[in-house]
Amino acid sequence: MLYDTTFEDSELNPSIYESELTDTEDLNEISSETALAATIATLGVALLIPLLISLGTYIFTSLALSKTGKELGYKHSWFAWLPLLNIIMLMQLGEKSAWWILVPFVGQIMMIIAIMRITERRGYDQLLGLIVLTGIGAYILLYLLAWNPKTVATTQTTPVVESNNITQPTLEDQIQQEAKATLPQEPAEPVETTATE
Repeated sequence: MLYDTTFEDSELNPSIYESELTDTEDLNEISSETALAATIATLGVALLIPLLISLGTYIFTSLALSKTGKELGYKHSWFAWLPLLNIIMLMQLGEKSAWWILVPFVGQIMMIIAIMRITERRGYDQLLGLIVLTGIGAYILLYLLAWNPKTVATTQTTPVVESNNITQPTLEDQIQQEAKATLPQEPAEPVETTATE
């Protein structure tokens, strides 16, 4: 035999091994507690960041939709702050029936068409409304519609809300209003002329 693998019990000092074992167990407990704390902290940050982003986008979207509704004469602009009611408000501002949102796929298409109509009513080209399909473009469009419209709604073109439906003055009504505005006004008091002979 080349190696002597036998040893006597007298050579072992059990107290040394017990203290090393105790230190290793303490180290394992500390490292597992540290790992648990680090995991919880990481999960907390990982959940907090998306929560803050979601809250910020909700507030921005609600503010923009509420301001756009006020500018377009929508009676219940506070609908912008409530889920589902904000979709109904969006559809009504776009002069589309809110019932379309109940039809799968068609509802989403009608919502895009409603956004295109709102874009047109705020003075931009209708096709700019398609920017909502790009993700971040939706927030840019909401900003433009709420705080940077090309044309501001005036009292002549402000839609009237009747029983939660928006009615826009017809083209004929607008032409008549423009014609009245361009005609010379008759004097308020008749002018008396005296003929001299």
